[in-house]
Amino acid sequence: EVRDAFRRFRASAGEAAFDWKEAGVPQALTPELEEQQAKKKAEKEAKRKKERAKRKKQQAAKKAAQEAQEAEQAKKAAEEKAAREKAAKDRAKPFDMWGRQLTQREVLARAAEARLRKMVSARHKK
Repeated sequence: EVRDAFRRFRASAGEAAFDWKEAGVPQALTPELEEQQAKKKAEKEAKRKKERAKRKKQQAAKKAAQEAQEAEQAKKAAEEKAAREKAAKDRAKPFDMWGRQLTQREVLARAAEARLRKMVSARHKK
Protein backbone atom coordinates (compact mmCIF):
# COMPACT_ATOMS: atom_id res chain seq x y z
CA GLU A 1 0.00 0.00 0.00
CA VAL A 2 2.78 2.48 0.86
CA ARG A 3 4.55 1.63 -2.36
CA ASP A 4 1.34 2.18 -4.33
CA ALA A 5 0.88 5.56 -2.57
CA PHE A 6 4.28 6.71 -3.89
CA ARG A 7 3.44 5.38 -7.33
CA ARG A 8 0.12 7.28 -7.33
CA PHE A 9 1.89 10.46 -6.24
CA ARG A 10 4.42 9.97 -9.05
CA ALA A 11 1.52 9.78 -11.53
CA SER A 12 -0.12 12.95 -10.14
CA ALA A 13 3.08 15.01 -9.68
CA GLY A 14 4.53 14.12 -13.04
CA GLU A 15 7.87 12.74 -14.15
CA ALA A 16 9.71 16.08 -14.02
CA ALA A 17 8.89 16.85 -10.37
CA PHE A 18 11.53 14.55 -8.84
CA ASP A 19 14.27 12.13 -9.81
CA TRP A 20 12.06 9.08 -9.33
CA LYS A 21 14.71 6.51 -10.28
CA GLU A 22 17.11 7.80 -7.65
CA ALA A 23 14.30 7.80 -5.08
CA GLY A 24 13.56 4.16 -5.95
CA VAL A 25 9.92 4.73 -6.82
CA PRO A 26 8.67 2.28 -9.46
CA GLN A 27 6.57 3.12 -12.52
CA ALA A 28 3.74 5.62 -12.00
CA LEU A 29 0.41 4.12 -10.99
CA THR A 30 -2.33 5.78 -13.00
CA PRO A 31 -6.04 5.11 -12.48
CA GLU A 32 -6.10 3.24 -15.82
CA LEU A 33 -3.18 1.06 -14.71
CA GLU A 34 -4.86 0.40 -11.34
CA GLU A 35 -8.04 -0.58 -13.16
CA GLN A 36 -6.05 -2.92 -15.42
CA GLN A 37 -4.36 -4.53 -12.42
CA ALA A 38 -7.67 -4.94 -10.59
CA LYS A 39 -9.21 -6.49 -13.70
CA LYS A 40 -6.24 -8.83 -14.13
CA LYS A 41 -6.43 -9.78 -10.43
CA ALA A 42 -10.18 -10.44 -10.71
CA GLU A 43 -9.65 -12.62 -13.80
CA LYS A 44 -6.91 -14.54 -12.03
CA GLU A 45 -9.14 -15.05 -8.98
CA ALA A 46 -12.05 -16.15 -11.19
CA LYS A 47 -9.77 -18.63 -12.95
CA ARG A 48 -8.51 -19.95 -9.61
CA LYS A 49 -12.09 -20.25 -8.34
CA LYS A 50 -13.14 -22.08 -11.51
CA GLU A 51 -10.22 -24.50 -11.19
CA ARG A 52 -11.05 -25.07 -7.51
CA ALA A 53 -14.68 -25.82 -8.41
CA LYS A 54 -13.53 -28.16 -11.18
CA ARG A 55 -11.18 -29.97 -8.80
CA LYS A 56 -13.94 -30.23 -6.20
CA LYS A 57 -16.34 -31.63 -8.81
CA GLN A 58 -13.74 -34.20 -9.90
CA GLN A 59 -13.15 -35.23 -6.30
CA ALA A 60 -16.89 -35.59 -5.73
CA ALA A 61 -17.20 -37.72 -8.87
CA LYS A 62 -14.22 -39.83 -7.80
CA LYS A 63 -15.70 -40.26 -4.32
CA ALA A 64 -19.09 -41.22 -5.75
CA ALA A 65 -17.44 -43.75 -8.06
CA GLN A 66 -15.47 -45.18 -5.14
CA GLU A 67 -18.60 -45.43 -2.98
CA ALA A 68 -20.46 -47.13 -5.83
CA GLN A 69 -17.58 -49.57 -6.23
CA GLU A 70 -17.53 -50.26 -2.48
CA ALA A 71 -21.30 -50.79 -2.51
CA GLU A 72 -20.92 -53.20 -5.43
CA GLN A 73 -18.17 -55.07 -3.58
CA ALA A 74 -20.30 -55.23 -0.44
CA LYS A 75 -23.22 -56.54 -2.50
CA LYS A 76 -20.97 -59.17 -4.12
CA ALA A 77 -19.59 -60.16 -0.72
CA ALA A 78 -23.12 -60.51 0.67
CA GLU A 79 -24.16 -62.61 -2.33
CA GLU A 80 -21.06 -64.81 -1.99
CA LYS A 81 -21.70 -65.22 1.74
CA ALA A 82 -25.32 -66.17 1.07
CA ALA A 83 -24.17 -68.65 -1.59
CA ARG A 84 -21.61 -70.17 0.82
CA GLU A 85 -24.23 -70.45 3.56
CA LYS A 86 -26.69 -72.06 1.15
CA ALA A 87 -24.01 -74.49 -0.05
CA ALA A 88 -23.12 -75.34 3.55
CA LYS A 89 -26.78 -75.85 4.35
CA ASP A 90 -27.22 -78.06 1.28
CA ARG A 91 -24.15 -80.07 2.27
CA ALA A 92 -25.57 -80.50 5.76
CA LYS A 93 -28.86 -81.94 4.48
CA PRO A 94 -27.51 -85.49 3.97
CA PHE A 95 -26.49 -85.44 7.62
CA ASP A 96 -30.04 -84.61 8.64
CA MET A 97 -30.73 -88.30 8.16
CA TRP A 98 -28.16 -89.05 10.88
CA GLY A 99 -29.67 -86.35 13.00
CA ARG A 100 -33.05 -88.02 12.75
CA GLN A 101 -31.48 -91.37 13.65
CA LEU A 102 -29.86 -89.75 16.64
CA THR A 103 -33.27 -88.55 17.72
CA GLN A 104 -34.61 -92.06 17.29
CA ARG A 105 -31.66 -93.37 19.30
CA GLU A 106 -32.47 -90.93 22.05
CA VAL A 107 -36.09 -92.13 22.08
CA LEU A 108 -34.94 -95.75 22.29
CA ALA A 109 -32.43 -94.89 25.02
CA ARG A 110 -35.09 -93.12 27.06
CA ALA A 111 -37.39 -96.11 26.67
CA ALA A 112 -34.59 -98.42 27.81
CA GLU A 113 -33.86 -96.16 30.79
CA ALA A 114 -37.55 -96.21 31.70
CA ARG A 115 -37.57 -100.03 31.58
CA LEU A 116 -34.47 -100.16 33.77
CA ARG A 117 -36.02 -97.78 36.28
CA LYS A 118 -39.14 -99.92 36.28
CA MET A 119 -37.07 -103.06 36.89
CA VAL A 120 -35.05 -101.41 39.66
CA SER A 121 -38.15 -100.08 41.36
CA ALA A 122 -39.77 -103.54 41.09
CA ARG A 123 -36.75 -105.10 42.88
CA HIS A 124 -36.92 -102.53 45.65
CA LYS A 125 -40.59 -103.26 46.23
CA LYS A 126 -39.91 -106.92 46.91
